[in-house]
Amino acid sequence: MTVATDAPAYVIFTSGSTGEPKGVEMCHQATANTIDQLNRHYAINSNSRVLAVSALDFDLSVYDLFGLLSVGGSVVLLNEASRRDAATWLELVHQHHVTTWNSVPILLDMLLVVAENDARPLPFSQVMLSGDWIGLDLPPRLQAKTHSQIPLIAMGGATEAAIWSNSCEVKGELPEHWSSIPYGKPLPNQTYRVVDPCGRDCPDWVAGELWIGGMGLATAYRGDKKLTAQRFVMADGKRWYRTGDRGRYWPDGNLEFLGRIDHQVKVRGHRIELGEIDAALAQVKGLSRGVALTIGEPKKLVAAFVKEAQATLDTQVITAQLEQQLPEYMVPSHLLELETLPLSANGKIDRKQLLNEFMALELKQAEFEAPEGELEEQLAKIWQSLLKRPQLSRHDDFFAIGGDSLSATQLIQTLQQQHIIPTSVSLTALFSAPSIASFANAITQAWRDLSGTTSDTDELFEEGTL
Repeated sequence: MTVATDAPAYVIFTSGSTGEPKGVEMCHQATANTIDQLNRHYAINSNSRVLAVSALDFDLSVYDLFGLLSVGGSVVLLNEASRRDAATWLELVHQHHVTTWNSVPILLDMLLVVAENDARPLPFSQVMLSGDWIGLDLPPRLQAKTHSQIPLIAMGGATEAAIWSNSCEVKGELPEHWSSIPYGKPLPNQTYRVVDPCGRDCPDWVAGELWIGGMGLATAYRGDKKLTAQRFVMADGKRWYRTGDRGRYWPDGNLEFLGRIDHQVKVRGHRIELGEIDAALAQVKGLSRGVALTIGEPKKLVAAFVKEAQATLDTQVITAQLEQQLPEYMVPSHLLELETLPLSANGKIDRKQLLNEFMALELKQAEFEAPEGELEEQLAKIWQSLLKRPQLSRHDDFFAIGGDSLSATQLIQTLQQQHIIPTSVSLTALFSAPSIASFANAITQAWRDLSGTTSDTDELFEEGTL
């Protein structure tokens, strides 16, 4: 069947991080340009296999399906019960010899947490990451679990520009001046501009709005001519998509992503780009990631951060380093340490959840009920260490007090290593029973099912800790 190259291939909705979700209409030519270039460059073929960890309403799934199937490759699908279970992913990766990994960074992080205690090397030939900042710890951890120096392909772009528009291939030692993996350079047949408010190109190192041009651009926002005209503009005879992202060019031609333009805030009369504070946090030695936001009225700047493993710096040290990089009015007044930063369903930083974290600090602690019995006390101790909480009630919800899919994966691994839970208890059990009390009941029932007895909790717990 013959299909016109400019005919609609699919409509996919944006994540809604900037407001009302919008239906992005992509044509065959735009999407095929991205897919064909990557398949050709990385030798994706009929022997390639990918584990489809991205949901179908997220545009990374477009490559999972059409990228692999267009060359006769295979797509390994997940059922809903195992969609967030990294232990299941690891078994499927080995069972089906998955060669290509394609996800947001947090999902690879979850896989590597589980793989650390597995002697088998990961069978990947390519690892593609996009959708969020990529920490500098991921490349060496990935290399430690693979056969050889496989490429970690860091990519970026927009749903409105055929999945990806830029890439940075990472191998070997990372440059010392990097604070995170940069955006890299435009993909073939695509181009970028860094534009100031007057529509002029910014010099190297000067931040501006990222505009994407070339063959990957979407046809339109389906059924919204006004928004299409606002976001897809003509300049110098070429069509461009205004991403709403901030970035800058380095002298070597690499692009650096600096966050969203709509994260600009006004504090004490000063207009502040939160992305600039995020970038300064990324420069602090010992920090894995930091995110700034505002709370309250009048607004005040705060920031949440995650430390690197073994890092010993405290909030005073972080503040002192920020004061060397930023003017006084841009230094956050309060810093909150978290084990991991909360993420949206698509793996991006969930600023609304972060805001709830800070607001919770200003509320009186809810009625406290101490953990009961040896199993609950053991769980509480591990949760406190993992989530860095001084005190936990037996009815606290793991995910409401700062836990996420990554820390949940780490929790399940720790409990299995200490033989507190049987292997039949997976991440799904924690999602179903997220409090200390309910999770302890689930563990107790799992041991009973395994032993075929109705022993009391303490006896079961003793058996589980041998």
